[in-house]
This record gives sequence, C-alpha cells and structure tokens, in this order.
Amino acid sequence: MSDYILKTKMHFNAHGDTHAKVVAANALKILDILVRKGVEVDTVTDGIGDLDDAFLIVLTSALLHDIGNAIQREKHYNHSVTLAIPILDKLLPEIYKDPMKLAQVRGSILHCIGTYMEDVESYTLEASILKIADGTDIAKGRSRLDYDPESINIHTVSASSIGEVVVSEGHDRPVNIKVKMTNSAGVFQVQEILYKKLKTGIASPYVEIEAITIPEAETDGKKDERIVHRVLVLGDKFMHISPFQRYLGNLSTKEIHDLSKTTKRCRVDKIKDKNKVFFESMEEVEKAVDQLGYNGCKRCFPELIIKSYQKS
Repeated sequence: MSDYILKTKMHFNAHGDTHAKVVAANALKILDILVRKGVEVDTVTDGIGDLDDAFLIVLTSALLHDIGNAIQREKHYNHSVTLAIPILDKLLPEIYKDPMKLAQVRGSILHCIGTYMEDVESYTLEASILKIADGTDIAKGRSRLDYDPESINIHTVSASSIGEVVVSEGHDRPVNIKVKMTNSAGVFQVQEILYKKLKTGIASPYVEIEAITIPEAETDGKKDERIVHRVLVLGDKFMHISPFQRYLGNLSTKEIHDLSKTTKRCRVDKIKDKNKVFFESMEEVEKAVDQLGYNGCKRCFPELIIKSYQKS
C-alpha cells in the first residue's frame, strides 16, 4: 500500500517490499560487520538486550520504515511510526514477556524508524545503521524519481548514473560502501543522500564511502574525459581524488599522504592550503623523498618510509 500514493500518484520509484528488503539486507550486513569488528552497539551497552535484540531492532525497523508513505510522503517517517506501533504491539509480546524490555525494544525500533531520513538526527548506532542502509538503495532504477526523458533534472540523471552499491568490510574503517558510477553526475546522489545520512547519525567513525566513476573503454584514441574519478568520504571529509591528486605533501611537516588510504588520524583536513603540494606520480614522490627530505605518513603511506629506510 505504501507504493500506491508514492508511485501511482506521485510518480516516485517503488518504496514497497523490494526497497524494504534491500535496506534490511544492507542494514544487517553493516551491523554484522561492525559486531565482528568489535564495535559495541547501543542495545547491549545501554542494557536493553543482547546482540539478538540488536539484530531484531535493525531488521524490524528496516522492514517498517517506509510504511508511512501509504498516507503521505511529507514527513512520512512520522506516519511510519504511527502505523508501526499497533504492528509492534501485536508481534513483540510473542517474543518479550518482560514489559520493561518490550517497551525498550519497541522504543528503539520506533527511534530507528522516526529518524532514518537525512534531515533528522539519529542518536543510536542501530538507527544510524538503518539511515545509512536506506541511502544504499540508490542504484540505477531505484532512484527517488523515475527517469523521464521529457523531464530531465539532476535527481533523475544522477540516479541513473549509479551502477552498483556494494557493502563490505572496509580498509581504514570497519565498513566500506562502494558506489560504482557510470557518470560523474552520480556524485550528487552520494553527496546529497549517502553523505548526509552518514553525517546525521553516529556511525561515521565506522563507515567509509567510496564512489568511483567506471571509465568507458577507450577506443580510437579517445581520452579519459571523466570529470570525477573517485570520491572518498571519511567523517566530515568529502574528497575528490583524481589520478593527479593522489599524493598530498605537507610543506610544514614534510609528510606525504596517500589520499586513497588516509585515516582520521592522518588529519589531512587540518593541513593549511599554503602548505599543500600535490605529487602526480610515484616518480615525483620518490624525488621529493630523495631531494627534498620528504617521507611517508606512518598511517597511510608506511611503505614509503620502508623504501626510504632501505635506500639509506
């Protein structure tokens, strides 16, 4: 029923069972990775329940988060909360006999549902996971507005530029969300949806977002004309990394950072513009080490330290 108003009347894309299943699958995957990486979830740390309860909270809220669209799109998450209450009141007593625990679990589920949109703050890790998972359902054909060649706008064009979204274990942070774009316009979806959802929750220390524009095959000598090659989101940093800006040197500290591997502790966002110098290739990096006294950052470029040590 949530699709009737949204898709039939408002011409948005489907927000029914397919969307709910995609969001639920990715939410559970994110939670599973975080748990395996040793991240503590609020359900456990706050004494509400155990990990099984945390998974139940995330799964249930993911399946119910959009049912309010059956009433109205505007602030539909509030309607979702209203419609979810009688459902939870019917199902949860089958699992929880302790009235206090039942109330706490129900409240956690409703907080997830009521705060999953990017313009509302989420205060638990479980709610933040749902928020991010909802933002992963942006692949081509899953956009908020259907593509209409007679009504072109940045929302439809950018959404049609998302080829695939993959959730996996990360490199510098527990979770990596890789967005494969077929066109640079896809960065709008990453910045306006995924990035905002990450910022308005508490999961940003554990999640990295990586958006890559898939290059078209070069034929007949055609050059690579991508505007955006790779975007990396770490915390509050939203960085475009081109092949010519991978290595960032700090004139003050004489450190060189590999921007494809930076961590929060590298503090590249604190480097003043006047101290920034980019190196276009490893050859330039090695010259800076040999001739200018630079060295690699021990957190993101330790192999450069090893290489310079071997030369000495």
